[in-house]
Amino acid sequence: MVSFLGRQSKADGVFNPTLHAYFNLGQSDDILDHSLLINSQKHLQLNAAKIPTGRLVDNQGPFDLAQHPNLKAPLARLKKTSKEQGFDDVFVINCPHTGPIARLKDLNSNYELTITSDRNALVVYTANQMASNLHLNHSAKPWSAVALEVQTLPNSENLTSLGNVTLLKDSYRKESISYQFLRG
Repeated sequence: MVSFLGRQSKADGVFNPTLHAYFNLGQSDDILDHSLLINSQKHLQLNAAKIPTGRLVDNQGPFDLAQHPNLKAPLARLKKTSKEQGFDDVFVINCPHTGPIARLKDLNSNYELTITSDRNALVVYTANQMASNLHLNHSAKPWSAVALEVQTLPNSENLTSLGNVTLLKDSYRKESISYQFLRG
């Protein structure tokens, strides 16, 4: 478990911590044999500058990971249809929820990672532009890992319908993300 404690002392501020960790649970140098199941029916629409518009879009096509969690087909489709050539998107977590908000699994080894949190968003980034000169335990290339960033929906400081990230003066707040690794 990772916990973040925010304290605001002089003026109201913003508190929306996350962890930008990359995961590849298999022996392969990509995540094409991984499945990703997210407790989500919608994702945020982003403008050309990748800023959330506030509009929630139904998860269809490559975003429908509830019906088709294997990443191979969605990534192949996004490579042809998106500027990013993979995921760099914000999934809206179904609330209220119990249990994991996401489950990543390597289909070859059956290693699995579950993520639990009470936050309302999961940013998914599939390392679409991974630099080949990075030093990893395997070759660095596009889709060599996936970042799963739990947070409150971005831009909520401007669009309050997306959540509350305000931390009032003289107040504290704790946010937590729990990761559980399972061997298949």
